Amino acid sequence: MERNWYVICTKKKKERKVAAILNKEGIENYCPFTILEIKNVSRSSKEFGPLFSSYIFVKVQPEDLKKVKRKPYVLNTLYWKSEPAVINSDEINAIKMMCDNYSTISLEKIAVSASERVGVVERSITGYNNHTVLVQHQGISVNLPSLGYTLNAEREKEKTAAEKIREVEYTARANRFNPLVFFGINL
Repeated sequence: MERNWYVICTKKKKERKVAAILNKEGIENYCPFTILEIKNVSRSSKEFGPLFSSYIFVKVQPEDLKKVKRKPYVLNTLYWKSEPAVINSDEINAIKMMCDNYSTISLEKIAVSASERVGVVERSITGYNNHTVLVQHQGISVNLPSLGYTLNAEREKEKTAAEKIREVEYTARANRFNPLVFFGINL
């Protein structure tokens, strides 16, 4: 029997725990993380968190879904027309590509369509100056029709050395690593 990608719904903020449980059981899973911008009334802040709130992608055979649904913190699977929604592997690969190449990704809801294919749109600015053409990458959008989302990522600006160090420390803290050990420094 063929293994497919499915979406399981978890309790809120329990995505990491469920992914750890599934990894321990040897079940192939994927939970994409990104830097989320949290906007409050007076200020905005950035937080490392799951791209899809309460969703984890698992690659299992259809009969193994019942076993996955019995795990702690798992609520149910995502359904489409009374059947568990099968996610195309091209969509999973597109999500992985976005998470590998961009640190800040935003979601936009679109209509669900099981028959459409993944669409990638690159946004760029073209400028003409002194008989030369300048094309500047501005960002990328990826349509995920079976999930009903569009992933949008903006071109990241060049970071200073201090910003890069701060980002590594932030990522290390989010992953519960010691940044000094991460860089190979022992005190």
